[in-house]
Amino acid sequence: MSLGLHEGRRRRQQRFWWGLVKWSLGFALIVALGTYSYFIGNQLSQSKVSDLQLEIDDLSGKLDQIGEEKNILGKKLEAALATARDWEDRYKKDVPSGPITEFITLTEQKLKAGIDPQRLRFLISSAANKRECDGEPVSRRFLVSTALQQGGNDSVTFANNAITVTANGNSARDEEGNLEARFDPFQPVTVTFAHLGGDKTEISGPLPLHQSVVLGDSEYRFSASPAATNGFLNVTGERCAYP
Repeated sequence: MSLGLHEGRRRRQQRFWWGLVKWSLGFALIVALGTYSYFIGNQLSQSKVSDLQLEIDDLSGKLDQIGEEKNILGKKLEAALATARDWEDRYKKDVPSGPITEFITLTEQKLKAGIDPQRLRFLISSAANKRECDGEPVSRRFLVSTALQQGGNDSVTFANNAITVTANGNSARDEEGNLEARFDPFQPVTVTFAHLGGDKTEISGPLPLHQSVVLGDSEYRFSASPAATNGFLNVTGERCAYP
């Protein structure tokens, strides 16, 4: 009886210790697997971090290179703008503009027309803002020709009949919109100055209009404006020494 009880106790102890050993081995295996996983994960993380650091270093290098290229391009742009401004200043200085261009064009036209260069030189050198004029302007009025107004008191003369002045305009309209014989002073008018010999000078535009006519050693300065009487144009002329 004692032997049986002792044998049972011994078996229970063996099962206990064997269970403890298996549990310890399982726990050790779990710890080992965890440690291995941590080690592998740590290595992978370090490798990834290393790769990312290399990529960051590469991008930083490219960014620095781009910055240097930007600075170089900025300097080139500043140099190009400075060159452009220099050429613009030279162009403004060397190439005539405004009235000078008009004078050059007019001089070329006169030279091509056969005008003596010495005559042009004399006229330009003799030009001055101060003019010697008679101081006795003469005013005359006449009817402006329109589509419904033709002939009869439609011209005046100046300079002992050497200059004949006529004008054409657009017909005015009444309150109902019908055309009238008189011209409309608010629309453009064409004034013609006919010289002895057949030459003509014309000027067109809204009134008042101003025009100069040269005959020999005299310059006649004209101003045209609407007269007080409907349909009439008033022209005032004054003779000045030329040049």
